[in-house]
Amino acid sequence: MKTVLFCLLLTLSSIATAKEGLTVDVKLSPAGSFQIVSEKINGMIVKVDGTYLAKDIKIPVKPFSTDIDLRDKHVKEKLESKTFPYIQVKAAKASSGKGKARLVVRKVEKLIDFDYSELPGNQLKINFKLSLKDFKFEDFSYMGITVEDEIKVEAQLGYTERAATKPTKAKK
Repeated sequence: MKTVLFCLLLTLSSIATAKEGLTVDVKLSPAGSFQIVSEKINGMIVKVDGTYLAKDIKIPVKPFSTDIDLRDKHVKEKLESKTFPYIQVKAAKASSGKGKARLVVRKVEKLIDFDYSELPGNQLKINFKLSLKDFKFEDFSYMGITVEDEIKVEAQLGYTERAATKPTKAKK
């Protein structure tokens, strides 16, 4: 009984502490990897009749962290964070575990596909892959270590539910 209670409390505490944020998995060649992490995402997702909608979500580049100061500096330089302080999701629409979004990185705008799953506490876990070449990144290397072209992105965001509006009948 104590074990069941402990597991229940552990599960509830993990639900209560679910955080919004972003994690980018980056692989290196010839070997290695690192993560870019941020807990700052500005914007809102709305769920209407089972469809998730979002527009103008901004992810500030300044708080990106890799746990190594020099690498943080290089990432922010490659993202041109002084000129482009945000990565932006202009519009997104999703249902049944799949979605599409317009992503803007350094003035380069691309339509991306993503998968999502619902988490407790009105949270979504969103996953997608990006090609750095699609966003015009070149020569992402330092001292013979090169960033591989494909990166994996996972984001967790909250959403609010909204009732669908019913169309009004025109008066004659």
